[in-house]
Parts: sequence; C-alpha cells; structure tokens
Amino acid sequence: MQRNPIQIDKKIIPSRKTDQTSIFIVYHASSEKEKALQESLNRIIQKSSGEEAITVFLLARYKHMMPENFEVPKGISSNIKIEFMTIHKSKGLEADHVILLEVSSGKWGFPSEIKDDQLLDIVLPESEGFSHAEERRLFYVAMTRAKLSLTLLADQNNPSAFVRELEHSDYGAVILGETGSPSRICGKCGGRLILGNNTGSGLLFECENDNFCDGKIKPCQQCKSDLPILDKQAKDQMKCSCGAVYPSCPVCTEGWLVKRNGRYGEFYSCIRFPDCKGKSKQTTKSAR
Repeated sequence: MQRNPIQIDKKIIPSRKTDQTSIFIVYHASSEKEKALQESLNRIIQKSSGEEAITVFLLARYKHMMPENFEVPKGISSNIKIEFMTIHKSKGLEADHVILLEVSSGKWGFPSEIKDDQLLDIVLPESEGFSHAEERRLFYVAMTRAKLSLTLLADQNNPSAFVRELEHSDYGAVILGETGSPSRICGKCGGRLILGNNTGSGLLFECENDNFCDGKIKPCQQCKSDLPILDKQAKDQMKCSCGAVYPSCPVCTEGWLVKRNGRYGEFYSCIRFPDCKGKSKQTTKSAR
C-alpha cells in the first residue's frame, strides 16, 4: 500500500507484540479447499489452551465463498466460535484468529479482476492509476481483523499477487503446503510473471504489477511458453516443464546461463542480463 504515491503515509502501532509466528500462508490444490480449512482450524486449536475459548473469523472477498458446514466442522472443539463474513462486513470487528479464504487470482479472486460498468466511471472518483489500490486497502482490512494469527488459503496453481508479495515481505510469514508456481514469481516484488505479447526482442514474462515494477524475464528458449526452475535433484541446474535443462545462474535465483559470443570467444551469462551480471567462462551442463 505504501508504494502507492497517493496513499496517505501512516505509522502503524500494534496493541501487542509477540515473538511467535503470526502469519501463515497455506497453498492447496483447487480440489482441497475444505481440507486446507480443516487443517488450519486444527492447527489453531492445537496451539490454544484446551479450556480457553477462542474466536475465529472466516473471511472472504465474496459472500458465495462461504464454505459448506462451516459452523460445525467435523472434529472441531466446542470451545471455538467460528463465524463467516465478507471482508467488507468485518470492518471494525476483531477475532483471535482470522482465516482468509480463496486468496487466489482470477475473475473472482483477490484482488478482484471484475471490471466495473463503464457508466460508473462517470460518477466515481478518478482512478488512482496504481495497481489494485482499493483492493489493497481491503486486503489490509482483512489482515488487521486478527488479534493473534492470520492464515491465508491460496490455490497453489493460481495464488493471489497479494499472497506472493506477503510471502516475499519481511513479516516472516510461514509457508505451509506446496508453494504453487515458483517459476512464475517476480524476483523484484513477488507478483506473478505473466507471458506477454511478442515484442521486438521476442516473448517475455512480465510482472503483473507493471504500475510500479518492471520485472521481466525471457522464457525457455526451447518451448517459449514456460520458465525453468531450480532442479531439486541437481541444485546447479534449472529445468523447464518441457524437459530443457540449463545451468543455474551463480548470482541470482531466477536466471539460468545461456551461451553467448564475445570478443574473447564463447562464454555463458545469465538470461536476465543486464539486470543480472552472473556469468561463467565455461560450463559442464548445456541446455538440451
């Protein structure tokens, strides 16, 4: 929010401090939303005193995202009071723990990608010209309803840009579950990298937060539709979903080395050059 030049600068002073982890990001498969919610509730109860009554808000961007049977989840203690509401309705309220549902990308995601009717532009104030400015403020409202802990549930294949920014922030969020699509995350701001249109220099993955971030990277040279990621079996190489393998950049965590020709002969440098200066005179692994 503070990156927005129009946003009023405010100093936040919390009412209490803790050394324990307060933010949890849970990545789950699209078919396992209920399981992720159940496990998150169980984790909250396990960390609470057995006799202590606790309150939990299940918050969502839209009313239709209310989970089925949320009032009496199976295996949940009677000492826990669970209430579902939209984020807008939660303004001014607090709970011990907040679970933010379906923090994913897409039309019904968060931030919302639903476009307002053009007629509304006539009566509404002029847009701030900053990526998801109003949605960011609503996300802040959701986060600050929690007294003790905040849990965000996100689709591992379509995580929200907000979740990714939070994951790469300095707030010490704990990541639970698979981390979704690490190959398509902007190293500068944590947003999603989206395959853009063909430019004069070819196809590029560009950061969705183009209002304040110029992050970009070329795709795999073979399939031209995906980004290689660090190979778990061989830490010094990057592997694309198409099977192409590249030497990993010795400087950055996002790039891989490609062969180039210079005045002194053949050498290898990072695909992100000139943003990254990583290079090698020779390599034992070549793209295949």
